[in-house]
Amino acid sequence: MRLILLGAVLLSSQAQPAQARDDNSVSDLATGFSVHVISTLAKGAMSVYAADVNGDGDKDVLSASFWDYKIA
Repeated sequence: MRLILLGAVLLSSQAQPAQARDDNSVSDLATGFSVHVISTLAKGAMSVYAADVNGDGDKDVLSASFWDYKIA
Protein backbone atom coordinates (compact mmCIF):
# COMPACT_ATOMS: atom_id res chain seq x y z
CA MET A 1 0.00 0.00 0.00
CA ARG A 2 1.33 3.43 -0.89
CA LEU A 3 0.73 6.24 1.59
CA ILE A 4 0.72 9.76 0.19
CA LEU A 5 0.30 12.63 2.63
CA LEU A 6 0.42 16.32 1.90
CA GLY A 7 0.47 18.75 4.80
CA ALA A 8 0.54 15.90 7.31
CA VAL A 9 1.35 15.65 11.00
CA LEU A 10 2.86 12.33 12.14
CA LEU A 11 2.18 11.13 15.67
CA SER A 12 3.50 8.32 17.82
CA SER A 13 2.48 7.04 21.22
CA GLN A 14 3.48 4.14 23.41
CA ALA A 15 -0.20 3.36 23.98
CA GLN A 16 -1.63 4.07 20.51
CA PRO A 17 -0.78 2.97 16.94
CA ALA A 18 1.38 5.21 14.75
CA GLN A 19 -0.90 7.74 13.06
CA ALA A 20 -0.85 10.35 10.37
CA ARG A 21 -3.18 13.33 10.44
CA ASP A 22 -3.74 15.33 7.30
CA ASP A 23 -5.78 18.38 6.47
CA ASN A 24 -6.62 17.27 2.92
CA SER A 25 -9.91 15.63 3.89
CA VAL A 26 -11.84 17.03 6.81
CA SER A 27 -13.66 14.28 8.72
CA ASP A 28 -13.27 15.69 12.23
CA LEU A 29 -14.86 19.12 12.27
CA ALA A 30 -13.50 19.91 15.75
CA THR A 31 -9.84 19.66 14.70
CA GLY A 32 -10.04 19.92 10.91
CA PHE A 33 -7.88 16.80 10.49
CA SER A 34 -8.64 13.24 9.48
CA VAL A 35 -6.79 10.34 11.12
CA HIS A 36 -5.11 7.52 9.17
CA VAL A 37 -3.62 4.65 11.19
CA ILE A 38 -0.30 3.68 9.62
CA SER A 39 0.43 0.58 11.69
CA THR A 40 -1.07 -1.23 14.66
CA LEU A 41 1.98 -3.51 14.97
CA ALA A 42 4.41 -1.01 16.52
CA LYS A 43 4.71 -1.97 20.19
CA GLY A 44 5.59 1.08 22.25
CA ALA A 45 6.19 3.51 19.39
CA MET A 46 8.81 6.00 20.60
CA SER A 47 9.40 8.01 17.43
CA VAL A 48 7.95 8.46 13.98
CA TYR A 49 9.69 10.15 11.04
CA ALA A 50 9.02 10.93 7.40
CA ALA A 51 11.98 10.72 5.01
CA ASP A 52 12.70 9.59 1.46
CA VAL A 53 14.45 6.33 2.35
CA ASN A 54 14.44 4.61 -1.05
CA GLY A 55 15.18 7.68 -3.21
CA ASP A 56 11.92 7.63 -5.18
CA GLY A 57 11.02 11.22 -4.27
CA ASP A 58 8.12 10.22 -1.98
CA LYS A 59 8.25 10.49 1.81
CA ASP A 60 8.38 7.14 3.62
CA VAL A 61 7.11 6.83 7.20
CA LEU A 62 9.44 5.20 9.75
CA SER A 63 8.63 4.31 13.34
CA ALA A 64 10.88 3.08 16.15
CA SER A 65 9.33 0.68 18.67
CA PHE A 66 10.54 0.25 22.24
CA TRP A 67 8.99 -3.10 23.19
CA ASP A 68 9.86 -5.11 20.07
CA TYR A 69 13.15 -3.32 19.20
CA LYS A 70 12.14 -2.66 15.59
CA ILE A 71 12.28 0.12 13.05
CA ALA A 72 9.50 -0.17 10.49
